[in-house]
Amino acid sequence: MQKAFLTSLLFFTTIIISAQTQKFGVGIKVTNDLTFYHGWAGGFGVQTTYLFTKHSGIESGLQFTSRENWLIYGAVAILKQKEQRLLLPLLYRFESGILNFTAGPVFDFLINRKY
Repeated sequence: MQKAFLTSLLFFTTIIISAQTQKFGVGIKVTNDLTFYHGWAGGFGVQTTYLFTKHSGIESGLQFTSRENWLIYGAVAILKQKEQRLLLPLLYRFESGILNFTAGPVFDFLINRKY
C-alpha cells in the first residue's frame, strides 16, 4: 500500500503530444514526478484515451520511469539505489474547460534495481 500512498503524493508535470479524434486519442506522454522522500523521477511512455461522453472517459498506457533513492537509517544515508519501473495506469478521466483530472489505480512493476 506504500506504492499507492507514494503515487498519490506524486507531482505530475505532463506534456502530451497526441493525434486525437473526438473520442479516441493516442499520444506520447512525458512525466516529471516529484515526491517528498524519493525526489525526482523522469519518465516517458505511450498514452491512450477514450471519451464515453463529452467530459468523461478512460485513460491508459504504458510508462517507463527511472528514480534514485537513498536508503536511510536514522539520520544517516546508508545506500544509494537506482530503480527502473514500468507503470500501467488505468484511470478515469474528466475534462472540461474549467477542471481536468484523472484518478484511478496505477500498476507498478519493478524492472531493475541497482545498489
